[in-house]
Amino acid sequence: MRTRIAPLTRRDRASLPQVYHSGVDSILKDLKTCSKRLRTTLSSYETELKILERIYYKSKNQHRSALFWRRLVETRRFGRRIEQIGLGPFLDALRTSFCREDNPKLLKGSWTHYPDKAFVLRITEECTLFSKLLDEGRARLQETYRILSLEMQSGAFIHVILIILSMVSRLALLTSDLYDSLNHVNSAVLRLQSIYVNNTLIQETDNFFPSDQINQSCLNSTPAPPSDRLSLPREFELFLGC
Repeated sequence: MRTRIAPLTRRDRASLPQVYHSGVDSILKDLKTCSKRLRTTLSSYETELKILERIYYKSKNQHRSALFWRRLVETRRFGRRIEQIGLGPFLDALRTSFCREDNPKLLKGSWTHYPDKAFVLRITEECTLFSKLLDEGRARLQETYRILSLEMQSGAFIHVILIILSMVSRLALLTSDLYDSLNHVNSAVLRLQSIYVNNTLIQETDNFFPSDQINQSCLNSTPAPPSDRLSLPREFELFLGC
């Protein structure tokens, strides 16, 4: 379970000019939709990982020296890393920052507060890191699928390889769904940042980052398409044991 990703200072809704309230309403509506989609995908992802764990423990003694088994071990390790970053709690932390306290039950009502700019900036940074991690995961799963398809042609242990191949295919689809959901979250956060850029009242009371730090063209752009393979920041390489 993730802890609070950054220190959070909540501001009362009344301190935000009325002109921005409809924008926040729209952002929170989008985040709610993202949350539902993300939780559905994460539930399926966790189920697939449990099945993968059973396959791993039942067959590791027999196949541990095989090439295809090393690919399964890598898939298992990477899947657990993605699970451990806690995308669900991460999104909950963002949504409850608009409530008076960290209580998911308060999300059923209207927002009463909003987070400070430092918190929003940290959310943006983590969205970027998580997106790179998920994109790297997709690239690795695609490569694993290709190698297993070639291994299957030998005919050896074909029944085991077929099972692993189906698991890898399913995890690749779910990882893509997680990546897309996170891109939608990132888009909503960028729209939230634009409120801080345009609201001079917030700028006067909280100068965590200047308005020119956010490129306005980025706020109106759609997420860039994923590359075939992205290099991860050093902190994630250490986290993944690369």
